[in-house]
Amino acid sequence: FDVSVDELLGYEPQLTKEQIDRIYRELSQGFAEKPLPEMLERTEKLVKQYYSCYPFLFQMCVLWLNHCPMIPEVEKRNALLQEILEICGHITNGCGDFSVREEAVVMRAQVNLLLGKCEETIEELEGYQNAAQLTAQHRKYMLLQGYIMKGDQKQAAGYAQLCMYESLLSIMGVG
Repeated sequence: FDVSVDELLGYEPQLTKEQIDRIYRELSQGFAEKPLPEMLERTEKLVKQYYSCYPFLFQMCVLWLNHCPMIPEVEKRNALLQEILEICGHITNGCGDFSVREEAVVMRAQVNLLLGKCEETIEELEGYQNAAQLTAQHRKYMLLQGYIMKGDQKQAAGYAQLCMYESLLSIMGVG
C-alpha cells in the first residue's frame, strides 16, 4: 500500500524543540489542574510514543522530577524516580547529542541522591569527566553531597575546598 509501518502506527520518532516546549507547557499546566494519576499515565504514554526522541524524554524526566514530591506514597514516588533513572540511562546510552546526554548523567546522579544511593552518585559522577563547566560545577556539588551522605569526611572536605576555591576565583573574576 506504499505506507510504512511507522505511518500505519502513527509513530513520529522526533519532535522539534518547539513541539517539545509546547507539550511540556501543556503537561505542566495539566499537573497543576488535573489529578496526578491521570497526568502520570498521560506522560507515560507520551514517553512510550516518543522513546527515540531523547530531548523529549529528558524533558519528561524533568517534569516527573519536579512533580515527584506530589506523590504521597513513598513506594510510588520511588518507582517514578527509578523510571527516571532508567530513561536517563537510555538517553546516556543512545543519544548522540552530548549536551542532552550530559544533562541525563547529572539527573541520574541527582535522582540517585534522592533515593539515598550515594555510592551510585559518586561512581557515576567520578567516572564522567567530560562535563561542561556548568554541569561540572553541579557535578562537584553533587559529589560533595554524596560523600557527606556516605560519611567520607575526608573526600567531602576536599570537594568542599575545591568548590569554595572555584567560587572565590569566579567572584574575583579570575576563573
